Amino acid sequence: MITDGSGGTVIAWIDSRNGNQDIFAQRVNAAGAAQWTANGVSVVTAPGNQASPRLCTDGAGGAVVVWEDGQLAGDTNINAQRVSAATGAQQWLPATGVAVCNAPTNQLTPAIVVDPVGGSIVAWSDGRNATGADVYAQHLQPGGTVLWTANGVRLCDASGDQDRPDIVADGSGGANVTWRDYRNTSYSDVYAQRIDALGQIPDQCVPPDTLASNVPASTVATQNYRTFTQGWFYWSGVGVQGTSGDWDIEAYDQGSTGLGAYPTCFGLPLAGSYNTSGVDFVISNFNDNHTPPGTFGARAYRYSGSGGAKIEWDDGPDQFGIGTTLSKTGWEDFLDVYDIQLTAGVAYTFELNHSPQSDIKCLVFSSYGAPGGGYYYVAPRSARVMETIGRYGTFTPPSTEFYGVVVVNDNGVTGDYSLVVRTGVTGVGDGVSPATRLMSFSPNPGRGPVDIRFAMRETGMVSFQIFDMAGRAVASTPTARWQPGTWSTQWDGRDTQGRQAAAGIYFVQMNVNDRRVGMGRLALVH
Repeated sequence: MITDGSGGTVIAWIDSRNGNQDIFAQRVNAAGAAQWTANGVSVVTAPGNQASPRLCTDGAGGAVVVWEDGQLAGDTNINAQRVSAATGAQQWLPATGVAVCNAPTNQLTPAIVVDPVGGSIVAWSDGRNATGADVYAQHLQPGGTVLWTANGVRLCDASGDQDRPDIVADGSGGANVTWRDYRNTSYSDVYAQRIDALGQIPDQCVPPDTLASNVPASTVATQNYRTFTQGWFYWSGVGVQGTSGDWDIEAYDQGSTGLGAYPTCFGLPLAGSYNTSGVDFVISNFNDNHTPPGTFGARAYRYSGSGGAKIEWDDGPDQFGIGTTLSKTGWEDFLDVYDIQLTAGVAYTFELNHSPQSDIKCLVFSSYGAPGGGYYYVAPRSARVMETIGRYGTFTPPSTEFYGVVVVNDNGVTGDYSLVVRTGVTGVGDGVSPATRLMSFSPNPGRGPVDIRFAMRETGMVSFQIFDMAGRAVASTPTARWQPGTWSTQWDGRDTQGRQAAAGIYFVQMNVNDRRVGMGRLALVH
């Protein structure tokens, strides 16, 4: 209910007197006497069920009522009606209500506030996008026409569900909207956004800062925009390491600054890395006839949790040869990128030694077989073709070229490392057996199917379950017996009904002998 401006109230409710749910209303004066028809006037009487009425004053003693409208079977929309102060008579046509939003799928939980500049502003939770319910808003003019984009302006495009909005006018023709937000999947947070009188979201993009090679930049901001200028014809990488929380990074092409809306701000995306732990990084091959040098964009952002992060770019030139030992002592940053020329068909052993307190790994990347024959090669961490397990990793290259070698410190603890590459498979038996763990997905993001890479310390029965952002199990792989070693299996990107899984974020859980041993996140795009 709301005040009528004269000491009384206007009340709206769900009413089943006609066999289905309709919306009725009544005005009561300061003495408690009903002012309209006994038992209320019909705000809407229509097929299907109408629910969740909310109302605001129309500024003249009457009210504007908004509700979930079920006139179309299987599709709930948002409708509104204005009723007069004197008799509660409907003021807008059609009698079944003005369509605030009739987009596909369901629109739910509307909220409404009077705009002192004129009319009213409505917000609701909207399921039209495959990544989850989002929050939309619309401005209703006093005559019942909509002022902003048809079917509303989207206030939030985060993953997961956003629902139960509430709204207050900003006094300037716009509004501030707040809602319950499930972008963190396992719990809900509260977010808010302002929309101005023109139906625009304020631009929060800021000019990007420039990264210097091998100089980590500290940040506490949730969104971070950086550029790096690659002038050397070598492999290069840019990464982010969070002190806590889940941090991700994305790379963007030259000339991309300002081409996207907040929170992305960049346009022309090239690749993104979305691990749930450790360092996320994107690597590029800037050798001749590959990615052209220039100024590129990088966006590092906190996906969940709290805490700051460091952002680092390594541009080269850092080339080493077979049998040459690379070493660092007191290594305080977390990302080193090198070039090494390998010969097709020759087996190589990568031997990595490091301080026990540091979680240092070596990864190898190849642009061989990439789209365009390897031209413009930019890839996430998950695209590696080899990663050391324990002290050793082996790799037989498919082509003779310069390969990218990354040394990464996943826990950021200062330490020492040395790396040497030799021909042949030597010394691998002396290494530590791989720990049983989920390692990576490729491609990620991808369109499906997805390769799932994992390691086994000992023989076990392994299966993988795939969950959506709401925690629902949408697919699984058959349980199979796997021996010790590093392996990969595949999810075809389809759900249990054989349908292509919708684009969005999914979680893959590894089970060994019916026990969960790890979980990772992957993104499907279509």
